[in-house]
Amino acid sequence: MHAGSPVVVRPTAGVSRDRRAGFTLIEVIVVLVILGLALSIVASFIPRRNVTLELESATGRAVGMMRIARARAIAESRPIPFQVTPDGHGLRMDAELVGLGPD
Repeated sequence: MHAGSPVVVRPTAGVSRDRRAGFTLIEVIVVLVILGLALSIVASFIPRRNVTLELESATGRAVGMMRIARARAIAESRPIPFQVTPDGHGLRMDAELVGLGPD
């Protein structure tokens, strides 16, 4: 360089690349929509309730009621009426009704 000559600064390739770095709002929205659709598809395959746990719970209630009926029958020296409701979704011991479905 010669003394007194003007210094010219030219933008490098890195400067223009920095200006284009990042994502546009449209790109972000498109990605969020795709992720939302994928999540809704995956969520539709997840069971809303666990039938096995519901069956175990109902069985536990029935066994518990039978034990209570047996204990009362022994303590009171009389038969304790125990029956399944006509719809099959509950048990009745004396006048007490207990449902077997989810609480």
